[in-house]
Amino acid sequence: MTNRIIYILGFLIISLPAIYAQEQETESGSDSVFTLQDCINYALENNQALIKSNLDREISKAQVSEVVAQGLPQINANADLTYNINLRQVVVEGDNPFIPPNGGTEGPVTFALGTKYSGNAGIELTQLIFNGSYFVGVQATKTLKELSDKSYIKTQVDVKENVIKAYYTVMVSSERLDLVKANLARVDSVLNETQILYNEGFVEKMEVNRLKINHNNLKTTYENNKRSLEIALELLKFQMGMPLDQNLVIEETIRDMQFETLQANIQEFEYSDRIEYSILDTRVKLTTYNMKNTKAQYLPVINAFANYGFVGGRNDFGDLMNFSDSWFDYSNVGVRLTIPIFDGLRKSSIIQQRKLDLEKLDEDRMMLRNNIDLNIKKARIDVENAVNTLNTQEENMQLAKDVYNAAQLKYTEGIGSSLELTEANSEYLTEQNNYYIALFEALMARVELERALGLL
Repeated sequence: MTNRIIYILGFLIISLPAIYAQEQETESGSDSVFTLQDCINYALENNQALIKSNLDREISKAQVSEVVAQGLPQINANADLTYNINLRQVVVEGDNPFIPPNGGTEGPVTFALGTKYSGNAGIELTQLIFNGSYFVGVQATKTLKELSDKSYIKTQVDVKENVIKAYYTVMVSSERLDLVKANLARVDSVLNETQILYNEGFVEKMEVNRLKINHNNLKTTYENNKRSLEIALELLKFQMGMPLDQNLVIEETIRDMQFETLQANIQEFEYSDRIEYSILDTRVKLTTYNMKNTKAQYLPVINAFANYGFVGGRNDFGDLMNFSDSWFDYSNVGVRLTIPIFDGLRKSSIIQQRKLDLEKLDEDRMMLRNNIDLNIKKARIDVENAVNTLNTQEENMQLAKDVYNAAQLKYTEGIGSSLELTEANSEYLTEQNNYYIALFEALMARVELERALGLL
């Protein structure tokens, strides 16, 4: 809705009472000549929003790899060197064949266990055997990538819509400018003829002044709207992602349009044709996986592990560096079982949240279906109204042209006044303006209908 308002406002800027043609003075090979499809294709490659959305897709791919990697073998190496400032004392009390007599002294026997310098170096391999949360998490991450892909498609649809509307704005404006340029040339011709008649004394000064006023208004409008059309072209280049300093010329004109397609042959519509509905379905799937993931955390986790390393210890650091005499290898393998028992009902609370999220998404689905139905109905009516208005304004413009031609003929033959000619010309310009406003609205309505039907 916001984009539509922007384009309507942008069009109204260049929809002053009279519009002129922008002269496309180009050097051979210096301008880019684009059809509508060319503009769309360029935008799909260069639009900044699409580039960012594609980067989000790449991030999602990396996230899938990150989660999958957690189920692959994990290998870690570690090493440490310790200087024991004060060795921990071991206390032994009672008869112990491994403890020398205490010299008759009563009480426990204490002795230091260890060496001044000790070291450890090893490598550990762990492999996930079973973790329900992991397997569900992989599925959820793949669904997250699917959501990112669909978001990219939605961005494509938005970009297409914006480019089409901007292209139509330039196309309609250029067509109007051609007509007003012709109007200006026609008024110049009449003004020059009247000036000659005045110089020869056949008409009054008032006749010349009245035509000059009309000429000056058209010329001022010409200059103002010439700059407005430049803004419209800049907007089109912005939507395409084209550098603003690059020249752009559109190839198609109103005469290339097939106006009967405004009354679109509406096919059997499916809600899944709308990317927004497909995105909502994916969000439901993702939320369901998140709930399953939390439930899977109640299951035991099984990991296998294997260790191999060396330990060493000496009271002299130099002796410790004699690896062949001071270090001894060790190795072990095993399986570790972790059973969750109680977490303060944290997982239960998370599951309840996910259930409520699914209920909200169900409501969102119903709201979206109703909104889509409303959009389609409104777009159909807007297209019908716009086409009817366009046909009426086209007829009015032709009638106004006939009136002006008759007034010009009478003025040329000397049986009509400049006032009558000026009024007829003003009415003709007004009907031209109304026609092109109706044409613009019809084209915008068609884009809205195509968007509502998911055809973009």
